[in-house]
Amino acid sequence: MPSSKQRKTTKSAGTWLPLKRILCPVDQTPVSTSAPPGEQPDCAYGHGPTEAACRALKMAEELAGAFGAELLLVHVVPPTPVPQPPIEGALTPPFDVVAYEEQLRNAYRNSLEGLGRERINRKTSVRVRVVTGDPATEIVRLAKEEKSDLIVLPTHGRTGFTHLFFGSVAEKVVRHAECPVLTLH
Repeated sequence: MPSSKQRKTTKSAGTWLPLKRILCPVDQTPVSTSAPPGEQPDCAYGHGPTEAACRALKMAEELAGAFGAELLLVHVVPPTPVPQPPIEGALTPPFDVVAYEEQLRNAYRNSLEGLGRERINRKTSVRVRVVTGDPATEIVRLAKEEKSDLIVLPTHGRTGFTHLFFGSVAEKVVRHAECPVLTLH
């Protein structure tokens, strides 16, 4: 019989954590200006995700398989800088930012869906979400909206001026997420 200081726990059979949904952001942005999306260096998951994203994705897949959890693959497309109105009389082709961002979201969604079909264990339930916005803000928002039990997030290991100037998506997510965050470097 438990003493008054011991807590009764309601664990599910055989697990120590009730992981039902794992969110894994998959960074598919080009690793260099010379490599377009989908043509980055190869990793365990083929072309597309960055090396850091591949490590996080592999861990998220293993955790989802071990816990029978759903795996939610997420890509956040940063907002497109809107060009300033042209100088009066200048000839500039029209640029439809909304259509461009929709094309990006569709391309990234197709890439993530292919990744889920081809590389993730078929026993693992996989869903895909692609949104536009600030990556850290959107990851935290989606984790809350989707009732995620864990975020598995790659870090890029930026330091010094680059970290100071650009900040760290992982650091912001760790600070603001309402669920546990596992970061992998």
